[in-house]
Amino acid sequence: MKANILKISFYGVSLVLIVLGFKLYSQITTSPDQQLFDYVAWNILNQGLLYKDVFEINFPIKPAIHMAALQIFGDQAWSFRTFDYLMNIGVSIAGYVFLRYVGFGLGAIVFVPVYLFSYVTSGAWFAGQIDHTGHALLFVSLIAIAAAKRQEHGVLLAVVAGIFSALAFLLKPTMLAFPTGVFAALIALGFGEAQTRRGLRLALIFGTGFLAVLVGFAIIGALTGQLAGFWQQTVLFNLQVYGAQESAQSLTGTFLQILRNMVVIAVFGMAGFAVMGLQGGYRSELLLFALLLGAILVSYLYQNKGFGYHLGGLVLVFAFGTSALIDLTGRWGREHTTRRIVGLVASVGLVLLISAALGRKVLNLDPDPIDLGLTHEDQREILLIIEQKRRPDSSIVIWGRQYQIGMLAGLPTAWPFINAPLREEGHRMEGWYDLAQAELDRTCPQFVLANTSELYAPSKADDTTLRTLLIDLVAAYQPAYQAENVTLYERAPC
Repeated sequence: MKANILKISFYGVSLVLIVLGFKLYSQITTSPDQQLFDYVAWNILNQGLLYKDVFEINFPIKPAIHMAALQIFGDQAWSFRTFDYLMNIGVSIAGYVFLRYVGFGLGAIVFVPVYLFSYVTSGAWFAGQIDHTGHALLFVSLIAIAAAKRQEHGVLLAVVAGIFSALAFLLKPTMLAFPTGVFAALIALGFGEAQTRRGLRLALIFGTGFLAVLVGFAIIGALTGQLAGFWQQTVLFNLQVYGAQESAQSLTGTFLQILRNMVVIAVFGMAGFAVMGLQGGYRSELLLFALLLGAILVSYLYQNKGFGYHLGGLVLVFAFGTSALIDLTGRWGREHTTRRIVGLVASVGLVLLISAALGRKVLNLDPDPIDLGLTHEDQREILLIIEQKRRPDSSIVIWGRQYQIGMLAGLPTAWPFINAPLREEGHRMEGWYDLAQAELDRTCPQFVLANTSELYAPSKADDTTLRTLLIDLVAAYQPAYQAENVTLYERAPC
């Protein structure tokens, strides 16, 4: 009876924390990346196809997620944030089910709030980033393949694992490290079984689910004429043009900073995996988490940009290990009264310590850490001016990071180059400068919203880029609103 009351209390507290987590998450400023993908998604929904009418350097699942958010919740700044939180609730429930499945009942209950609050308090730049979403899909894939291993057949679960790994790959190609590792482990090791035939069978089923998704997307792309643009924008442009190099010190420094930011669950998480190893019976799960952790680090190192959010999946890994540690600590010495009491007290102590650490992060969380060059009042004024002056055929060029203005104003992009790297380096791809000029001539955008410090940055006298093309265009415009570094330009009908 007491145990049931305790469980009900835990569930009640978890539900309250889920609601509080969403309230906290909804107050965090939308990052430029979120605004970018919202605007890319809005343009796809309203005026064309990805990679044909709207250029994008990222793989297709990220825009698709934002399209789903806008379709469900409308063209609002909070739509994706709501959708993302609901997705992460789904991921936490998957973790909860799996923890219960492997016998960690208490850990399952703890996992949901620990993971959600660890994610929410990671800050605006972590929120809804491609890497974290990809790692979350890999986490679900891990759960499915681990459960398949524990079942006699597990065919459906292996297919599901392959599907989720493929979706993660279609978010970002560096996610391929995990399914490659899983496939190799299933074939070579059979997860430690004397006969590897079952491991080979699961590997083939896993690979079938993975390939089925890729083939499906390839067929759709071929039928819609998007494959050529996909190849040019996401592969050739990224390999030949776009790239940021950081020193090993920068990569190491960022990695250590991320660990410091989540030091409590990092320490307890790794301790949890160590105890699982000592306990025995979790070899498959430990191998899979080692593969996931390795995939996260490989992706971070390969991208070589030193962005902390490229390590977003560490939150999931550490939250799972922490939850396992709490459960295993609570079960320590179950056959001995004194040890059982010590174990329960230690388990409660861990929960309180983690709660205090997350509570401190909540109190120190800055909900508005990103300066986009516009205050909330600036944004309201710009949207009002656009609403009053817009024409039926109005369009806009945005040079800067204020993508949200385009979506909230309901203005389509006047050219396909929305993403900053495409704007800044697009002239280096054959034919793109001429395409940009032709599109601006065709659409004759009524508005240009520009970060003037970026647009008029010093450049070579003979520099012929999309930026200089836009500078020439803006010469025929008049300022309609000026903020500190951002100006809304308008022109009369062409």
